[in-house]
Amino acid sequence: MVVDKNNEACKVLCKGNHLIGEVYQCPQHEFLMCRKCCFPPEVMIPDTCPDHKTQVFHDKSAGRLIRTQQVKCPAKETFNADCPWLGQYNQVTSHLDDCTFVPGFARVAMQNAMLKEADQRAEQKYEKLEKETACRIDLIKRESDARLTAMELSFNQKSLTMMEKIYQLDTMLKNMPARFAESQVTTTASAAAHAASSATAIEEEYPVFYEGTLYWKITDWSSILHCAKSRPSNAYIESPPFYTSKTGYKMRMRLYPNGDGQGKNTYVSIFFQIMKGEFDAILAWPFPKKKVTIMLLDQSNIKHHADCFRPDPSSNSFERPRQKYNIAAGCPLFIHQEALKNHAYLRDDTMFIKVVVDPD
Repeated sequence: MVVDKNNEACKVLCKGNHLIGEVYQCPQHEFLMCRKCCFPPEVMIPDTCPDHKTQVFHDKSAGRLIRTQQVKCPAKETFNADCPWLGQYNQVTSHLDDCTFVPGFARVAMQNAMLKEADQRAEQKYEKLEKETACRIDLIKRESDARLTAMELSFNQKSLTMMEKIYQLDTMLKNMPARFAESQVTTTASAAAHAASSATAIEEEYPVFYEGTLYWKITDWSSILHCAKSRPSNAYIESPPFYTSKTGYKMRMRLYPNGDGQGKNTYVSIFFQIMKGEFDAILAWPFPKKKVTIMLLDQSNIKHHADCFRPDPSSNSFERPRQKYNIAAGCPLFIHQEALKNHAYLRDDTMFIKVVVDPD
């Protein structure tokens, strides 16, 4: 399969009488290797020389050179026919369509052989592309699995942190009776400071409520009521802040266990209070006339106690806050202290209050 150095017409067929298709080169051979002569049909992509067991490579440059060489008609070599045709190797197929020196069956066989060579090259390219695609899909799958694993790990860590905070809050609430008992043996000033510190800690740990709904859990009610009756400075407790939305109004509730105003000493009074918020500058003032519903929840879910009111736009309680918070407004006669014994408003010395501010 050596190309004629004198640029004369060379043979179309190799030593094994094969039409030249793909050719390979081994570093230890001085000649090009015909694919059909050197490699069995089941080897789709040759990579090892059968003689030396060394790596071979597809000599595309030599293949291009062969396809542009001047060659004789295959009939001259195969059938000893005197066909005068000379042309480039890549024109052999079209010549065989018209060559009268080649028998019909042989012409078809030669054309089929050349087409088969083209099919094999196309099949090899398809297999190579298929392998590259499979590798790419596998790489994408591994990257996706790695990202999913990282997301699951992050979620588990956040869940663990939240569970730890809930546990700390629960422990703090359970220790509240001991804190109140300790405050009774201290001076009035130290008791007030201790209560303020506890309230701040609870506010920091309590969940933040948006969408205008607050769930307020009040534990150790008997101690809170006793403290409100015996110490006027501790007449009320305050809920954590809640919001109408993440960029909405900031609010809280103020509860007087021993009552306030008309309800003093006989009722539990509860008031709604507007606080100074981060987004007050872009909100509409005065506070809209949204219905505010306050419920003392029956822990048996039989009959909740509820009261409601609508803000008065002319009241200073609902104008834009200039200080930390406005004057509270609400229900001085929310519920009689004796009525707390009805239903399951108190259970294990704990009550739950729900406040709902209607949406826009």
